[in-house]
Amino acid sequence: MVVSRVYSVSLSIICGLALLAPSSAWAENLASSSWRMFGLIGFETWQETVIISDPLGNDNVLKASNQGVCPGFGGSRAFGVYEIELSICALFAKSSIANASSIASPTVSYSSFGNQMSGGMVEISGLWMPVDGSHFKVGATIPVIYRTVNWPDPGNGAFFSRNLKILSGIEINSEFDFDTLFISPRLGFLIEPSNFSMNLVAGLRL
Repeated sequence: MVVSRVYSVSLSIICGLALLAPSSAWAENLASSSWRMFGLIGFETWQETVIISDPLGNDNVLKASNQGVCPGFGGSRAFGVYEIELSICALFAKSSIANASSIASPTVSYSSFGNQMSGGMVEISGLWMPVDGSHFKVGATIPVIYRTVNWPDPGNGAFFSRNLKILSGIEINSEFDFDTLFISPRLGFLIEPSNFSMNLVAGLRL
């Protein structure tokens, strides 16, 4: 339910930016524009919810904190003051879970730090330039992450009952674009609003 709402809101924002343009201008820009490729590196920080269940079926809700880098490539296409970006990158990160449950009386004690995480991320962004010809853009990004991580087994019959491999959400995206070089800070969440994400992407257009 939460994921479907995330996609609905995200797509509404991105499509809404496109619909703001007059149809004739949009068609003209579409015909004259082309994709421009770029290389990128992202510095990624995000949280995700992890649930460890004990042998009696009691759930312990914990937060994993993840930090890493994501080198990759992508392409952008401009339509006047609007722009679409697509990118893909390889994710290399470390993940930690602190012994802090969101329930009043946790039944499992668990902490693990510096676990290796790997995977990939695909992003689609819709951007708008408030002032035509400026270097600043704002918009929304939908990230989709596939990741694997080897957290140690909780032991004593406990097990991970929620350990999602695919994560998605929405981020508010700002971009400082200097033609060849761009820098893009992003803030948002993954899966649910309590899972904060903060990313900084730097790119070089070809």
